[in-house]
Amino acid sequence: WNGDFFEESSLTRLGMEYYLSHRGLPCPMNGIPVVGCIARVTVVDITGIHYLIICFCQCTDAPDAEKQLFQMGLFPASFTWPRTTFTFALLNDFALLHL
Repeated sequence: WNGDFFEESSLTRLGMEYYLSHRGLPCPMNGIPVVGCIARVTVVDITGIHYLIICFCQCTDAPDAEKQLFQMGLFPASFTWPRTTFTFALLNDFALLHL
């Protein structure tokens, strides 16, 4: 609300960060909150296109970034440095629509 009307916003603009592993809490190995986070990851879902800040687990025994995304139901568009992901729900619907 800007005083006159509601402005469009996003959770990213409000500072929300999406943590992988550790049950949604920041990784204790990150130290600095920005380390291990990718700013503005595009997440394509059934409900639309969303932009999130995704933070990966930095523990020594943590799986690769791609595996962490898979565990959260996200399929990365790139395996070198994922900046776009698709939800499994979207991919399931896509497969059903094309059968």
